[in-house]
Amino acid sequence: MNSPCTHEPLSPAVQRCCEARNRMIELDRSSLDPNFKGISDPPKTNDIREQFEFQTKALLYLADNDPSLAYRSNMPQPTTREAIQEYIACVLHGIAIEAIDQACGTKLLYGAQVAVGVLPKPEKEKRTHTPTPLLQTPA
Repeated sequence: MNSPCTHEPLSPAVQRCCEARNRMIELDRSSLDPNFKGISDPPKTNDIREQFEFQTKALLYLADNDPSLAYRSNMPQPTTREAIQEYIACVLHGIAIEAIDQACGTKLLYGAQVAVGVLPKPEKEKRTHTPTPLLQTPA
């Protein structure tokens, strides 16, 4: 379920998402309780060690149960046409590697479609229109 990306480097945006996800997967889990089954209530004391252990367990729980957490948080903001293209590439790759489930991916792609719709239209290249000569039929 949470296997790291081991492919050749892709676009910088996709690679950044994959690397963030890989870091989450590779967190050292050896010091955690193997019987941990979820996020418990936060510690009632202000002991820094207890707070840290709680936060670490919570982070690992979220990483194990939402593999898209790190991946999605490193996706580019869809604010320009280029960023939207990178965003779409990240979503599609995330779906392919199962870091993003299809239902969520569909919503993210729809969001990219809406974002493209609200951007100003790009200026089209100005073409000089050369009329084609009329064909003359022999009389």
